[in-house]
Amino acid sequence: MQSRTRHARIGLLAAATALAALVLAAPAGAAQFSGGTIKVDLKQLTQKGVKASFPQGGKSKTVGTFTLGAGTATLNAQSSGSLATEGGQIKLKVGSKTITLSPLTEKLAAGKGQLTAKVGGKGKTIAFFDQASSGKVGANAGNTGLHMNKSNAQLTKAGAAALNKGLGLKKNKQLKNKQKVGSAQFNAIRLLTVTGGSSTTTYDTAFYDKLKNDCDDTLGSLAPAVAIPADASHPRGGVTLPVRPGGTLRADNLQGSFAHDGGTTQDRPAGSPTGKPEYHSTLTSITFSTQSNPPALLASSSDLPGPPIAIGTVNGAQVTAVLTDTGGTVTVSNGSLVLADFARQALGTFAKCDVPANINTIGVTTSTVNVQ
Repeated sequence: MQSRTRHARIGLLAAATALAALVLAAPAGAAQFSGGTIKVDLKQLTQKGVKASFPQGGKSKTVGTFTLGAGTATLNAQSSGSLATEGGQIKLKVGSKTITLSPLTEKLAAGKGQLTAKVGGKGKTIAFFDQASSGKVGANAGNTGLHMNKSNAQLTKAGAAALNKGLGLKKNKQLKNKQKVGSAQFNAIRLLTVTGGSSTTTYDTAFYDKLKNDCDDTLGSLAPAVAIPADASHPRGGVTLPVRPGGTLRADNLQGSFAHDGGTTQDRPAGSPTGKPEYHSTLTSITFSTQSNPPALLASSSDLPGPPIAIGTVNGAQVTAVLTDTGGTVTVSNGSLVLADFARQALGTFAKCDVPANINTIGVTTSTVNVQ
């Protein structure tokens, strides 16, 4: 598989669940995000006698780096939206007084950024720091994310008032509106949600003939999947499966998964010429997972009831994307569906059809996945 630079695996399912709560409030044409980092430097604030620390954000006395979680924002230079951090907190201390700003959220409006939080995680959300970010916000190459280059940060009027109150600052020691505190920058990773598409598999001649000639088994389709008749391009036929909406893929490295509706069938009628017993089975929830290299092939089998399990790999596939600011397509091209040894051996156990190790390729598949 060819993919973009590898990053740490993220909890896609958890991110998708959190994103669902943000969709209703998203700006028109907004993209979804999960992953990336935001860096906050409060050097100028600490020079005013305010001590800073950053739980989960590093050990620096002036700089915190936080992981970005679920968010939605438009992918343009005049971006609007909201990018939350995962557990982001800033602790500020003067003398015996300490306050915590959490949860940290980057707010964008017309390309201008603010860092917001609640005092102690309670009460109303306050925009603490304005960012001089005009002209510094924009889409990453290929529309795979959104970034803000290093921008100077200053206190808002509400932020200065909240810090003065929480830290007990009096008279000439009070912080002021528009007082410079440091800087901020972020890089947010786009999370692609699958909206549809299809995968087409051309059956491998040797594999198909082994099942048909030696085991009296015929491969078919389970609606809404559609069987492809044998022709010059598909000597033994094939199958087209619709891609099920709802899967997620990380835009920068295309790691994630997508499932299909319908499925495939394997049938042997009673009284077959080989004398083998009647047999019928299905594979459903056929899923390609690009979390691994090569991508994993998962499915639910009627022979092994339960959730989808890994039954093989999609070898040699090229995984690419063409993305706009609001959608696009991900393509998995020319991947060979190769059965794992246990799945090949299961054919002998359940179907009474012994397939040798050198005939373990179901066919060649290509997927076109629509995303937003």
